[in-house]
Amino acid sequence: TPQAEKMAQLQTLQRECHDLEQQVHAEIGAWTEHVDDAGHKFYYNRKQGKSSWTDPRPAQCHLLYLKMKLVRILCQHAGVNMEDAPPRPAEATEGNSAKRP
Repeated sequence: TPQAEKMAQLQTLQRECHDLEQQVHAEIGAWTEHVDDAGHKFYYNRKQGKSSWTDPRPAQCHLLYLKMKLVRILCQHAGVNMEDAPPRPAEATEGNSAKRP
């Protein structure tokens, strides 16, 4: 039925949103802020070994927020309560030195 198909699509979006949330949390945790010898801030991703002069974390959070908002609005219009996301696993910390861009 069309209603069952819409419900299945909403559930898929909810799962994608949960997966994206976990990815964003892992990615954000990989970036650290540093200051070079001249006093300029830079950001280093220890997992990828990359650095950037601009902080990439706000953009990642904004994309996650927009997708979560979309799912919430679609669920409200469909008259469906959003399922609570399962708890996030604890992330292990790694100790790597930062490299300037």
